[in-house]
Amino acid sequence: MIWKWIIQNLAKVNLKTYLFFLAITSVLWLMMKLSDQYNKTIDIPLSFTGTKAGYMIVNHPKKSIRISVSAEGFKMLSLAVGGNDPISISMNDMKLKPYNSSYLKGSIATKSFNKAISNQLNVNMTNKSIEPDSIIFILDKIDTVQVPVLLDNRIEIVPGFRLFGATEIQPARVSVIGPKHITDTLSFVSTLPLVLKDISAPIESKVGLVSENSFLKINPSKVKVKANIVEFIEAETKVPITVFSKVPGLNIKTFPAEITVKYQVAMPDYNSITDSLFVIGVEIDSLTALRNNSLIPKILKVPASIENPRLSIDKVDFIILNK
Repeated sequence: MIWKWIIQNLAKVNLKTYLFFLAITSVLWLMMKLSDQYNKTIDIPLSFTGTKAGYMIVNHPKKSIRISVSAEGFKMLSLAVGGNDPISISMNDMKLKPYNSSYLKGSIATKSFNKAISNQLNVNMTNKSIEPDSIIFILDKIDTVQVPVLLDNRIEIVPGFRLFGATEIQPARVSVIGPKHITDTLSFVSTLPLVLKDISAPIESKVGLVSENSFLKINPSKVKVKANIVEFIEAETKVPITVFSKVPGLNIKTFPAEITVKYQVAMPDYNSITDSLFVIGVEIDSLTALRNNSLIPKILKVPASIENPRLSIDKVDFIILNK
């Protein structure tokens, strides 16, 4: 019977009234909990200012410390929600001593951060543990070197076209600033890959430089790359055959007297190629070379601007003339 009474009376309770008292009760419970003391371990980021002039930090010191905090729940909630700003630590008063012949070494005890942490977090740091107990710094001299730029060339040129002349990099040398133990090992700086496809026209592009180490600063950070891409054509010219004989008094005439030289040349250089720039010859060291019915012509000189020179025939006939 009692259950029937409870059910009947619950039905008469106003739902809004019930929810109101439930909310009040929840808030009171939360306030009580937040007034209790809690222990929590938190991480605090660090930032360092000031260092010995002409030196830079070359190790990777701890960027944060871990402390154990005891505070009311309200304070813990604000620490959790608000996050923690970095604590700035001055290195001006840090004592340095020689280390490993070319470095300087120093350390800062983290207990010296107590006042800064107390002021920032508004917590009592008495007898609070901090990890690690010290932060170590290794310093090296700042050095500047000038090194050449090496292009990472991944240009794909359309068949029938070629690079004409040297690829130009501006500037060809750059300044690299960083710790001396690294700059002493640098012989060049590489560009990022210059990836271009189906190229059949001159190139002018900017490309970034690769820093192999986070401690290095490159100035400028980009270079300009210029390359002249031109069409190469197949060409030919007729060149007289010259006889080079070491046999005294020997007079030889070849048939044919001229030979066709085929080659490839860049369009800008085509009109500058003449037969006088070629030397095609047959060489006779002794009379033994005349036992055959033919002589082998050789390319002895060609213009520097042509590629893939070749002769139209590989043998020539000859007759010996009277003196």
